[in-house]
Amino acid sequence: MNKATMAGWIIAITGFVTFLYLFTSGTNMPFYLWPNEALQGLAFSFAWGLGVPSYLAYPLAIILMIAVFYGFFRFGKRVTQLLLK
Repeated sequence: MNKATMAGWIIAITGFVTFLYLFTSGTNMPFYLWPNEALQGLAFSFAWGLGVPSYLAYPLAIILMIAVFYGFFRFGKRVTQLLLK
């Protein structure tokens, strides 16, 4: 793995944990339950706030969480590539 890919992974993990923290900051849950709590909260937001059916809210929440992780990875990798040139 080159430096840009490694930096992308580090930024992705840090950004995703920050996303989970911001989304679950009002709960009294242990750290290892944050992803589940964020998934439940996102699905609730889609179902109640947007009126999406519950069978569609959970896949949308999973897709959003994957997109957030991938977005942070691409951002970290691109910034590192620009800084290392």
